[in-house]
Amino acid sequence: MKLLKKCAPGGLNTSENDEKRFSKYFPEEEYNGRYKRARELMTKERLDALLITDDANYAYFGGHRRFQLYSAHRKTRPVVLILPLDGEPILIGPSAFHQAMSKGSWIKKIVTWSDLPFSVKPIVEMLDELDLSHGRVGAELGLEQLLGISYNDFAELKADIPNVQFVDASGILRKLRMTKSPMEIDVLREACKMTSESFERLFDSIEVGMTEIQITRIMFKCMMESGADFPNFAIVRISPAGSVLAGWPTDRKLRKNDYLWIDAGVVYKNYRTDFSRNADRKSVV
Repeated sequence: MKLLKKCAPGGLNTSENDEKRFSKYFPEEEYNGRYKRARELMTKERLDALLITDDANYAYFGGHRRFQLYSAHRKTRPVVLILPLDGEPILIGPSAFHQAMSKGSWIKKIVTWSDLPFSVKPIVEMLDELDLSHGRVGAELGLEQLLGISYNDFAELKADIPNVQFVDASGILRKLRMTKSPMEIDVLREACKMTSESFERLFDSIEVGMTEIQITRIMFKCMMESGADFPNFAIVRISPAGSVLAGWPTDRKLRKNDYLWIDAGVVYKNYRTDFSRNADRKSVV
């Protein structure tokens, strides 16, 4: 095994310059290819547009990444992408995100709003502008999909533009995202490499007496130092019986001959990893 620098339990150094923070992850032709494949499926389903509100789907089509993975901003300040069957896609988001949206996406048309609470008015106005007020619009309504706006907001949207027929587009989204392009595969390989190296460095750093919470913190540090954008998650479990139970880390301390199981992953260029490693009784000394 290649020797790697240990991850000490100290603080994180996550400073980035603006160029890196707002960089575009893929060239424009990668996203154009996604739009082309989406429109081929939209044509088969007789859809005039896709209304994208979920963060993961928004990033897939738009490129711009939300600055926080889990945040109240996901519901109070949603971001929206409209992909019409013909014409250029449109981003809709809060005015505070305009810089990140314009620098992180190739999409030129960006509509912003500033008043809180969030209103569906910009979506209604854009659908009208695109002459879609009587169209069939696909949304994230089915299998493994979640709307990025509240149920009440979606109900208000349907009431404000009653002649739009909103239909489930989960089949289109699932088919698109399950087939990875060569560029996506390269990013996933790099993300998996970061995760694997983080595990190696973590196991070289662990000492008897550390708690699950301390080990979790070191793992987060290892993932950040690996080059990841930020940690996806980490689950650390110490068990003398070898059982594995997912959950929050505790103050349980690692003892000699314990079984240590860790499930973790990184986020890198909008893509996530998720796999586990363990140390058996002979490894924890």
